[in-house]
Amino acid sequence: MKYIITGVSGFVAGHYIEYILKKNPRDRIVGIDITEPKPEFSRRFHKNKINFHKKSVLEKAWISNLIKSENPDYIVNLASYSSVAASWQ
Repeated sequence: MKYIITGVSGFVAGHYIEYILKKNPRDRIVGIDITEPKPEFSRRFHKNKINFHKKSVLEKAWISNLIKSENPDYIVNLASYSSVAASWQ
């Protein structure tokens, strides 16, 4: 299976990726986030060959091209702000 996961550098995504790869270590993950993953997640990304893109989900043309080129089985949107105040800004 192939996944595109937005918000891949976040807390929830890190645990979700662990779950996915525990079920099937050969699954491919393409991760998108506006921030680099923390070092502990980066090590896992390199180990499992997770393809990371530092991009915004607001870049519609880029996202559209990525979806077309990767042809994922699943798209999981975990991109968000955990602070309600920050989300309104």
